Amino acid sequence: MNKEKVLNNRGFSLIELIVILAIMAIMVGMGSLAMSLLTGSEARQACDKISAQLNEAKTGSMSRYDEDLNIVYVSDPTAYDWADKEGYYVVKQLYSFTKDSSTGLPTTLYLGAEHRYICNGRVSMVLNYDGGSYTVSPSDGNGIGITFDRSTGLFKDIRTDCGLDTSGNVTFTTVSAQPESLELTSGLRSYKILFISETGKHTVER
Repeated sequence: MNKEKVLNNRGFSLIELIVILAIMAIMVGMGSLAMSLLTGSEARQACDKISAQLNEAKTGSMSRYDEDLNIVYVSDPTAYDWADKEGYYVVKQLYSFTKDSSTGLPTTLYLGAEHRYICNGRVSMVLNYDGGSYTVSPSDGNGIGITFDRSTGLFKDIRTDCGLDTSGNVTFTTVSAQPESLELTSGLRSYKILFISETGKHTVER
């Protein structure tokens, strides 16, 4: 009787504890995924990051140097020394303006580029503009670009088909249209960046 009581009170084995912890980890992961799907947190964070980059690009264009903002998808981060993971990046190319020493004419000097990670490929993006829309998908050469007029701060014509060449420079197609909104979706939620063409400003719709 005493021997049976001792056997019944031996507690959990190491294997049983490992199984329980594994089950708990799976449940926590599923709960986090469910919350992400419901709240669209990835799209919300991407929306906030892009909004901040738009503000920086406009300020830079009007005060320091010409600055264009491009959203590209990097599928192979090993191809570029500035990319540490796969996903969407904002690539801002910077230019300064000076005079040619021999001719005295204005000339553009390329200063380099800034890179900021935005989000992974689970976030879908659609750029709406006057006359149509453009869907951004996780593939090279399928990004978008927003640029600002240096003198007025207003939006210039949008860019589509934004990608990166082997040197990391942005390639694109210019579309004669003004941006209206950029819609970002993940899970069950969507967030919008609304562009105000009359002022060159934008707002975030949650």
